[in-house]
Amino acid sequence: MARALHLGVSGPGRAGCLCAVRPINSPSARFRDGSVSTARRLGGLGLVLFLLRVLLGTAVYALILVLAAPFPAAAGLMLVFPTLNGLAYVFSERGRVLAMAPSMLWMPIINGTLCGVYLLIFPAAASVVPAPPLAWGLAAGAVALFVFLVRRPWVANGIAPARQLTFVIAATLAGAALVAAAASVHGAGAGAASGWAGAAPSASPVRFAMDTLRHNGAKIVVFALCLGAFLLATRLMPVSDAWRGILAGLPFAPFGGLVSIAGDNALELALRLDIIRQMAVSLWLGPAIAMWFIYAFPRALVRLPPGAAHAIPALFGGWALCGLAVAATALALH
Repeated sequence: MARALHLGVSGPGRAGCLCAVRPINSPSARFRDGSVSTARRLGGLGLVLFLLRVLLGTAVYALILVLAAPFPAAAGLMLVFPTLNGLAYVFSERGRVLAMAPSMLWMPIINGTLCGVYLLIFPAAASVVPAPPLAWGLAAGAVALFVFLVRRPWVANGIAPARQLTFVIAATLAGAALVAAAASVHGAGAGAASGWAGAAPSASPVRFAMDTLRHNGAKIVVFALCLGAFLLATRLMPVSDAWRGILAGLPFAPFGGLVSIAGDNALELALRLDIIRQMAVSLWLGPAIAMWFIYAFPRALVRLPPGAAHAIPALFGGWALCGLAVAATALALH
């Protein structure tokens, strides 16, 4: 209690007089102290570095979208592409990346399952519910389910290191079986969707890229917000390794991607439904590709010398391997 009082004198001849009583732990004091601490942690060079990381990560994500746009058959696979996962590994302390993997391995499964439910419900309900409110309503419901699921203890506990390889192999086999089942129902490769990529494939590369970025503008903004949220949370708060892995799987970008297609009234509803059915076929192998990255990349990263000069090329190499897997799967399905 003594620390909660400030004792002093108000003037000559009043020594020992109680002149002020200030509770140091008052809400205003905590807010002020927290604000000073936050400013110190994210001030000057820290703020510049934060902005550069967000800009770099967002630019990479936009580039991936442009490179994938000519291949609409890959749209379902790209919903859970490990862009944010890889950046979370690189922007975290090297000694923590292996501890982030156990919980992070659940994220492609949770997000992929929620995206799959979205893709199943939208075509069934689009004939009776207007597409834009249906698209946003399903996204809101998916976000609520995501929040509920990641708060379960089994997600934070994650997959034990000794069981991770078996878990990834099992997820790959299950994904292949689900793709085969979905292809038997919907058919592999829908004709009407093959011409959709946000712009005509015959357009000049620059115009095609600009049209793709404009079409995916909302998705890119959402990704930037997710990356910024991860960086702020891990820098300003005592976030455990398990929650770092969970935050690296924030689902707003994939759900935003679904909304940008399902709720886009500029496209005929029949074309949107064709795109969604095609995505519902390929989606189920997307989590497996992301899980192989989540499993393998941190193990490679901890063996590299410290510094971004080694981590960034390794990250692009890992993404390139994921891209090859996506392209090979899309071509096989198409």
